[in-house]
Amino acid sequence: MTSEIVHKPEHRLILARHQEAVPVNIKAIADDLGLKVHHTRDWSDDVSGQIVRSDRHGGSSGYAIFLNRRHSPNRKRFTLAHEIAHFLLHPQFIGDGIQHDGLYRSGLSTPLEVQANKMAAEILMPKTQLLWAFHEGVNDVGDLAKRFRVSRAAMAIRLGIPTALDKASREWALEELKKSVRFQMEVSREYREVLRWEFVFPDSPEQQGDRDALALGEGRALLGFPS
Repeated sequence: MTSEIVHKPEHRLILARHQEAVPVNIKAIADDLGLKVHHTRDWSDDVSGQIVRSDRHGGSSGYAIFLNRRHSPNRKRFTLAHEIAHFLLHPQFIGDGIQHDGLYRSGLSTPLEVQANKMAAEILMPKTQLLWAFHEGVNDVGDLAKRFRVSRAAMAIRLGIPTALDKASREWALEELKKSVRFQMEVSREYREVLRWEFVFPDSPEQQGDRDALALGEGRALLGFPS
């Protein structure tokens, strides 16, 4: 889950809130994180984005993100998610700017880019939303890409497969969804205060048992099972 590697509770809550529906509103995530987004026309096509510390151009966080205006909307969405990932994961390395070519592929040049690409994919294509899509019968890579407003290539890499999902895969997805009831609770608006409490205070065994029981009941309702 994306939020597992995001350290600040307030940042985890922002991601969770905006992942309740797809396509994920990535610009709203940037706004809520205090990141000012700019577009530039004077970059070559091989440069997609940059994040910098800037008192002049930054938002309330002190950081600004620049995107290549010439690129397609889906590519800019992924680039923005990638730069947000740098902000969440690598603030100590940003300095005067992290710049990248925006290509989502295996074997990128540095571990930082690999980590940022992985988180960008998880932000834009949340696991639980993918599982719901599979359960609803949306099982073609192209259809999923349209639903999540990402490129076919990004969706195929996120799924780990470049072809349509068969019936067995959809059944597997439903089983995974049943196992994810606690994740459903974490991204649910009604339980945001509970989630905030969990980040601050560790569960005792008794509290964990109560939470598991509550999550199971909520999860069964979400999946349409009798209580």
